[in-house]
Amino acid sequence: MNYKSFFRAVLIVMIIAALFITGCAGNVSKKVIVTVNDEPIYDSDLVKRLDLLGFIYQIEIDRDMYGEEILEQLIEERLLMQEVAKNNVQVEQEAIDQQNEEFIMMLVASYGGKDRMDEELKKAGLKVADFEELITDLTTISALIDKVTEGITVDDSDVRQYFDDNPDEFVTPESVRASHILVQDEDLAELILEKIENGEDFEDLAKEYSIDAANKEMGGDLGFFTYGDMVIEFEEAAFALDIDEISGIVPTQFGFHIIKVTDYVSEKMLTYEEAEDFVRQRLINWAQEDYFMDYIDELWDAAEVVRS
Repeated sequence: MNYKSFFRAVLIVMIIAALFITGCAGNVSKKVIVTVNDEPIYDSDLVKRLDLLGFIYQIEIDRDMYGEEILEQLIEERLLMQEVAKNNVQVEQEAIDQQNEEFIMMLVASYGGKDRMDEELKKAGLKVADFEELITDLTTISALIDKVTEGITVDDSDVRQYFDDNPDEFVTPESVRASHILVQDEDLAELILEKIENGEDFEDLAKEYSIDAANKEMGGDLGFFTYGDMVIEFEEAAFALDIDEISGIVPTQFGFHIIKVTDYVSEKMLTYEEAEDFVRQRLINWAQEDYFMDYIDELWDAAEVVRS
């Protein structure tokens, strides 16, 4: 299934009710609160999930108001992991490690550095391994979705009809392709910028210094993006650069960036031939999502869920 990053999509579903919420998770207990096909979910499992979500968004979550919604997600997740076992779904460890690394880097950036994140983890009674366990499960669930939705297709006539009915969707906005070097320390950013000005290679410096694990080995290449894809400080700096021009130091919530623009594309209307693969994949994704929602409903209907 062609989800850009499915584990993040699942995570959003689980945390949407937690945004802008205050309160506390409550006391930990090994009391069984639900069994899912005879497999227990403990009170401590719910408390840990509330704590994990609270840590991600740096808030406290009111269990009385939102605990039941998060528990529903835990039940659904347990049902899906049971299906993972039944279908012998396996994921390469390299893929799991990559997802975990990207997620932990996101946490580090959101807390302004590893030291502060580690300090806050200790205060919250959490460990990096707790997050890695969650992301591992979500990555495995993504593989399950691939397995149960493989083979879904759409007719050529449906692809053409969608293109003809939605012309406004096929105007591509102006975009730039850029690379960046991201560090947490402004003094280090100044040192790297000085190295660039003295003729050292941008891509090599990105590989050496950047903390953005998702792209550092590609010389910091972020690919093409448009307005709205990046935080405003970053995109304003990038769109102001000419091709092959390098920015000064650009501070954002994630740290200090040095940006190099490598390509630019102006706004244009796509032809059907240019848009066909995109439209087909979009329709397939929608069909897969509908199929999978029905699949989940069937799991719920067949499950023995007993609440204590």
